[in-house]
Amino acid sequence: MAVADEPQTGKTTGGTDKHAGRFTGRGRPLVKDAISKPESGTVILILLIGLGFALLNSHFFTSGNLATLSLDATVVMSLAIGQAFVLLTGNIDLSSGSLAAFGGVLVAIIANAGVPWELAILLACLTTAAAGVVNGVITYYARIPSFLATFGMLGVGETLALLLSHATSVQVNNISFAYLGVSAIGGVPVAVVIVVGIMLVAEIILRRTVFGFDLYAIGGNQRGAELAGIRVGRVTIGAFAFSGLLAGFGGCITTSQLMAGYPSSGTGDTLFDAIAGAVVGGVSLFGGVGSALGAFLGALLIGTIQDGLNVVAISYSWQPLIIGVVIVIGVFYDVTARRTHIGARLRAFATLRGGKRPAGSAGPPLDAGPQPDQVGAPATTGAEP
Repeated sequence: MAVADEPQTGKTTGGTDKHAGRFTGRGRPLVKDAISKPESGTVILILLIGLGFALLNSHFFTSGNLATLSLDATVVMSLAIGQAFVLLTGNIDLSSGSLAAFGGVLVAIIANAGVPWELAILLACLTTAAAGVVNGVITYYARIPSFLATFGMLGVGETLALLLSHATSVQVNNISFAYLGVSAIGGVPVAVVIVVGIMLVAEIILRRTVFGFDLYAIGGNQRGAELAGIRVGRVTIGAFAFSGLLAGFGGCITTSQLMAGYPSSGTGDTLFDAIAGAVVGGVSLFGGVGSALGAFLGALLIGTIQDGLNVVAISYSWQPLIIGVVIVIGVFYDVTARRTHIGARLRAFATLRGGKRPAGSAGPPLDAGPQPDQVGAPATTGAEP
């Protein structure tokens, strides 16, 4: 009987081995899916590079050095997360480094005016966020490429930082301001805890909100997003504002660490490292692909490389070269993965159409069957039907 045969079939297919099937049948796809994510590759790369530096110098994996590594990387992490939001829309923000310097000088001046350090940080970050809004307005409504718009803001940020500081450092008189950059919670620097929290919030925004969905849609196809009713201008401005906000916060971290605002603190390799971190973390330069977690991990990778090179006493002059190679590899992987993804989608579409290429595409059908005269028409055999 059919009813009696079902348990027997379950036994032969592993029905009695339910617990084993739970891991072998369902576990493999989960593990495979986890490993295939770009973030997993970045984590593996961080561990491998860290292991390599540890073999060269046992001091690398000490708690003190790891705390220093993570604390030094917080500024780049903050900028990279903000940069990821802009990159997802298919744009780029070249002003985040100078806005970090401007925010660092501004927060020092505000704190010295007797404002509580928490409020001083908020005011400085809101100011740099306003600069990000200007970037978004110029990029979308003036139709000026983001590369040029933010390059102009880069000069504005540098100039404002120099004017406010009179081209010198601004010492912070409020001792409590050092809490952000020096203190620790359970051995973990406060700045690291806050940046991790920012990353988690940013990831929730990207994965669980309409705004996050719109970012991916705009980066994938801006014209299609406009036709779908997405307010592209508002979303683009929001992405630049978020980047400016986090750039200012990165500058505040630097000022808290040094207890002084330096007008040149974010104008060196900071922008370079932030873009590198986002790209090697899986955020596509072409838009529509990536995550806040990936940008965070990419920045951590850059920080690991920099710290490791210092630990093994490699000259600082070599660091831009090595990080530049990392960027080239990241961009090459991005372009290759994108082409592979497009090719896979074309092949899947062709399979659904019975092995034929999509209409309008060049080349013969993808199957080995007879060649049709045109897509959707039967092959001519020379005989009347």
